[in-house]
Amino acid sequence: TAERSFEKWGMWAVFFGRFVALLRIFAGPLAGVLRMPYWKFLIANVLGGILWAGGTTAVIYYVGIVAESWLKRFSWLGLVAAVLIGLTSMLVLKRKAKKANQTVEAVHS
Repeated sequence: TAERSFEKWGMWAVFFGRFVALLRIFAGPLAGVLRMPYWKFLIANVLGGILWAGGTTAVIYYVGIVAESWLKRFSWLGLVAAVLIGLTSMLVLKRKAKKANQTVEAVHS
């Protein structure tokens, strides 16, 4: 049943396998074990890879364009405030962790 299914849908499995993390790894060996013709595997793998790489690149590129236009409207005052809030939060959390650590050491002593 698996061989017949892969014979019928194998090219699509390899093609869409580029978009699924574990299937990306196992599509090639599975195609070999199930004796998929190499030319079918090659076509599906190349087209899937091109679409995966091109699509990912395009999405990241356009996210960068949107981020750039957003950052142009972002004031320096907002940036300074965000950095100060981040630093203050980090110091408060560090102080709480130090107190908790001292409490644990005092209990174990």
